[in-house]
Amino acid sequence: MNFNSAASKSVHLHTIALEPLRWLPQKIFRPLPELLPAIAEAGFSTLEIFEPHAKQVGFKVLKRHLGEWNLTAPVLSSYLHILECEEETAYLETLKSAVEDGEFRAVRLFPGEKKHPDDEESVKVFCDRLGGLADDLPEIDFLLETHNNSFADEPELIVEIVKNLGKNNVGLLWQPIVFEPAAARLQFEMQSPWIRHYHLQNRDAQGKFTEIFSGVIPWEEFLTSHPADASIEFVASGIKPAEEFFLPEVLAEAQTAKKRAVELLTPLKS
Repeated sequence: MNFNSAASKSVHLHTIALEPLRWLPQKIFRPLPELLPAIAEAGFSTLEIFEPHAKQVGFKVLKRHLGEWNLTAPVLSSYLHILECEEETAYLETLKSAVEDGEFRAVRLFPGEKKHPDDEESVKVFCDRLGGLADDLPEIDFLLETHNNSFADEPELIVEIVKNLGKNNVGLLWQPIVFEPAAARLQFEMQSPWIRHYHLQNRDAQGKFTEIFSGVIPWEEFLTSHPADASIEFVASGIKPAEEFFLPEVLAEAQTAKKRAVELLTPLKS
């Protein structure tokens, strides 16, 4: 798979943005098919699927519902943790089934959930298994999210993993480890050659979620200097308890952010 081969880049809506109470013990999973009419009406055509949303209804069923609203889902945000599987065949068959039933083209993976970068044995096992996945599913792009509380806590390590694997279908799904401008710039400078996708969210100086293009992370700078596909992951109006969560407001903010991202990612015509 040739990452980002198209001249224009795509900006998807990540369905995790539509889940209230994301980080609290109480979880509310409104069936995704119920939300699809509003998503389509808001002007979105492509989605990154939060895997629990797909599992709730089944990958094949969700695919059919997406088609009814002329929506596609190129990316699966998978919560398959390959280090936790005792046998290679178990996670391989699980992932094969998901990507075939959902017809995904890319899979986001968490690089070693709750694993410390100094855990050399876990790093080795992860690399071996990821390399096997990349070989067995060569038509699928594997995107390692630079998320905290994983191997990505060490920015150099996650780059070395991708470089040493040397697989055309393995790259980084980028977001800041630390939401602070200087730290984010250093991380971006180091990792940008391997970035294949972005998760867009932002915070203010106090660490609270804010509008994507008005926070401490200079997304305009990053998207312009290294264009790649992106997903609107979280918007400020969506970080609310269920009783305050208003879907039209969340979709409107996400659509505004998408339009700005597309402007930044679209090459200027001379």
